[in-house]
Amino acid sequence: MALALPRPIQGEDTHQGVWGFVFIAAACALAAALGIAVATPAAESWYAHLPKPGWAPPNWTFGAGWTGLYGLMAVAAVLVWMERERVEVCDALTVFSGQVLGNLAWNVCFFGLGRPLLAFLALALLWVLAAVTVVEFFRVSRPAGWLMVPAVLWVTFAGAVNAAVLLYVA
Repeated sequence: MALALPRPIQGEDTHQGVWGFVFIAAACALAAALGIAVATPAAESWYAHLPKPGWAPPNWTFGAGWTGLYGLMAVAAVLVWMERERVEVCDALTVFSGQVLGNLAWNVCFFGLGRPLLAFLALALLWVLAAVTVVEFFRVSRPAGWLMVPAVLWVTFAGAVNAAVLLYVA
């Protein structure tokens, strides 16, 4: 599968498709950068000293994991955007936007605020949004749907770590 810049829709300004591509890439990069900016100091201080299960990943994996996932999510969203003449695209990208904001909210709640319970509640909503995004993306583009599956798996794993931290802290 070759990834190309978005093609114009009949009667559409040629640059409009490219601006959608740029917006999606910039929004995902910004969300990833903000999440890393919030998580990195806490991962090296607060999170590093939390009691965690032995299977919890090293601190650096959260930044690396989210960065890779944001890349996959951006590609998936661009694949959906490229089908923008279809009615389903609006719903898919709306849920995706909520999911990106949910990713950032979890980072802020867990790492930024150091509130594992609040983060777990945010993560529960994030998991639903990520799962619905997968379904909506599959409706528009099978490759886009598959590219979102790692996000659901990562959120599931982050939820397990978050829950374990809650159990150890409580």
